[in-house]
Amino acid sequence: GKTYRLIEGPNSYLRQELRKGTPPSKIAYLTFGKDPTLEVQRKLADIVKEFPQYKLDKDFTFFSTMHAMGKRHNKKFTGNNLLTGKEWNGFKKYICKGQGNQYFAKFPYDDKENDDGVMTFGNQYLKAVNLSRCRKITLREQHREMLVDNPNFKYSRLEVFNNYLIQYKKDHGMFDFTDMIDLFEKDKIMNNLNLEVIFLDEAQDLNPLQWDMFSYIEKHCLRSYIAGDDDQTIFKFQGADPTPFINLKGFVDDKETTLSWRVPKKVFDQAKRILNCITTRMPKKWEPKGEEGDFITNQLFHNLDYSKGQWFLLFRWKKDNSIVKKVKEHFYRKNIYFDKGNNLLPPKLVRALTVWKKLNNKEAIRGEEITDIWNYMSGKKIKPKGENLKKLKKARNEQLTLEDLMAEYGILGKGKWQDCFDLIKDLGQISYIESVEKDLNPKEKARVRIRTIHGAKGDEAENVVIFPDMPRPAWKSAKRDPDTEHRMWFVAVTRAKQKVYWLNPETEHYYRIGNRRIA
Repeated sequence: GKTYRLIEGPNSYLRQELRKGTPPSKIAYLTFGKDPTLEVQRKLADIVKEFPQYKLDKDFTFFSTMHAMGKRHNKKFTGNNLLTGKEWNGFKKYICKGQGNQYFAKFPYDDKENDDGVMTFGNQYLKAVNLSRCRKITLREQHREMLVDNPNFKYSRLEVFNNYLIQYKKDHGMFDFTDMIDLFEKDKIMNNLNLEVIFLDEAQDLNPLQWDMFSYIEKHCLRSYIAGDDDQTIFKFQGADPTPFINLKGFVDDKETTLSWRVPKKVFDQAKRILNCITTRMPKKWEPKGEEGDFITNQLFHNLDYSKGQWFLLFRWKKDNSIVKKVKEHFYRKNIYFDKGNNLLPPKLVRALTVWKKLNNKEAIRGEEITDIWNYMSGKKIKPKGENLKKLKKARNEQLTLEDLMAEYGILGKGKWQDCFDLIKDLGQISYIESVEKDLNPKEKARVRIRTIHGAKGDEAENVVIFPDMPRPAWKSAKRDPDTEHRMWFVAVTRAKQKVYWLNPETEHYYRIGNRRIA
């Protein structure tokens, strides 16, 4: 209901702003993660039908994640001075040389924002430094908290790491992801932006540093619209704090959120059982929609029929999760298409297949949409690759047909992808693609989606399959802070528009609905 009221509904606050003449170039709409941002952009495609004077790719400049906002509008950030990927190798050599030993060489490096809006770090030193900054606490305080699960984590080494990182960034003019947020106010970026309105979605997930950035933007705007729900604060491990949201002053619009647009009665009943376990929360009026729905327990994932309808399969974690691996292997065998983490059909290949199909149907495609197909054709199908890719980048905004590509850009033939994408040689992959090809559409959600609970936040599906298993570190953390864990499973359950399938656990640590204490 929150996002519907903000942006999607016929009388949403965004539509009201556009109707009264506020140009989208003066509106910022900030979200927490990349997936919610993509969801907003999909909804904007429908909104611009009412406002044909605006172009989606040109006028809605400030609709992004907070990190993207901080990077895009600060001239300090260029393609070469951001510490990410290979750029971390320079710092790695710097600290090892300075220390005179290779202690810090044994750790992986990098920090990045994944699709869920979660910052991931290559090592615990990098994590501690960034979290202390995002949470606005001392390095010593952050280290003390991390000691609970990392008893061999030495503060003396963390202090050395932090000092070297600060000096390296200063000496080499480098920046990291946290700087995208931290420098937004320090560099007075709003002096160069002519904004009137700021929208903030999923406000309960902001950390203190992000709240500072938002407050700074808000001071330079005439109006602000903020949506959130403290019951969905599930990024506490990243410093998320619902308190600033709960204490906000202003007009509270709760009329549109008293009746759920999504959750049916039987799912609602279980969600309420979870909410009753949370000791600290803001009371709310909330009722289910009129449909009964269903909440089905004691199921096995491979007994469910995924051949039709929308499906979310939700996990507490995905990395190194053997259950996730079994689910993927089942879908491969049954020729069921799913999107995230699909090794046989990564997003780039989906885009390439879709574009190739359109080209063979004599449709014109923008140049920048075509570059993905180059990854799947050898020199026997395109000559020469490098030179033609450069030409294609210059034509990224032009409409090109397959005939244009054959005449000017080195494509040597047309026909089925099986004949032209000759770099795809795995017969199993070819067979899988042929079986699920009808389901491929990069502009629409896949029918079957595998997500962590964090990654599903803000999204929904007709059917939600929940795996209640917890990794041991999450289980230990939940015993110390059960409220955050209850909020996690509340978010999982309330993604369902029709049915929830609560599966049998496969491990010794798992969540039990209705138990206030984590057993």
